[in-house]
Amino acid sequence: FFSNSESINLALTMVVTAPRSVSGASTVLDQKHIEFLRQQGFSSGLIDALAKKKKTNPLRIWLLDNSDLMKVDDAHIIRGNYQNISCTRWRELVDCVNYHSR
Repeated sequence: FFSNSESINLALTMVVTAPRSVSGASTVLDQKHIEFLRQQGFSSGLIDALAKKKKTNPLRIWLLDNSDLMKVDDAHIIRGNYQNISCTRWRELVDCVNYHSR
């Protein structure tokens, strides 16, 4: 979609998250994880769907944009009692990946 005279500077970072199931541990969500998801507001059906996905797809690969655009300070992360904190796009993305890797 770009002409030959245009150039795109894009840097990507790849993050691979491999749950314990890849190294031989159980592929089933344990009670601690189920309770964590319930506290986050996940329904029983969604928890069951996540458990099935964990079993069938234990390896997750994330491609992260770490270009200069990620320095823009127009993003938000949520902390504590749903406190909305302004941050860079990069910080928001890091927070997202950290959440999903738990």
